[in-house]
Amino acid sequence: MTKEEWIQFKIELDEVYSDFHFAYNDYTNGRNKKIRSDGERRCGYALHKIKFLVKKNADTWGLLEVPEEGYPAAIHLDDFFTMRYLEGNLANYINRLQAKIDE
Repeated sequence: MTKEEWIQFKIELDEVYSDFHFAYNDYTNGRNKKIRSDGERRCGYALHKIKFLVKKNADTWGLLEVPEEGYPAAIHLDDFFTMRYLEGNLANYINRLQAKIDE
């Protein structure tokens, strides 16, 4: 991938991450059942879009490596893409992506 493609990928991922963040907040902290179920639906949509973006850009898979354990995140994709852990995992992934762009 060229640097411009990496930057475009990060922009797209940031947008979806923002959508997921607000939807997850509604899902976990909504005042009533309707707000929580709407948040869950929006989380699911954002989750599918994130999966699509990450899987479409195979060059970025190396950034999925979990530095603490040293295992590729492909082994842990089920955990990476669960709503419960996605917010933290995706934030780390975006930080690694930004570091790669800054190189």
